[in-house]
Amino acid sequence: MQQTVTVAPAERCGALASLFVRYVTGQIGESTWASFSHCVDGIRRVSREEREALAAFLNDVSSELGPEMVRVPGIEEAEEVLQHVRHA
Repeated sequence: MQQTVTVAPAERCGALASLFVRYVTGQIGESTWASFSHCVDGIRRVSREEREALAAFLNDVSSELGPEMVRVPGIEEAEEVLQHVRHA
């Protein structure tokens, strides 16, 4: 018997916690979670808010397009995007 788990909206439990629930329940794969962890651990001076924003984005992609469409940016790409956002 397969159990269905509904992921709580990020507003209620936080985007990072919501993304972790997706990983634990098999809604996103090991490689996606590992890529996310590698990315946020590798970015220089990433803030809590920036981690939450990336997790929220990945949650949105998973919810709207399906977990197979979740692609975590590489460290260099994520740093470049953050530089643009920080200077906006």
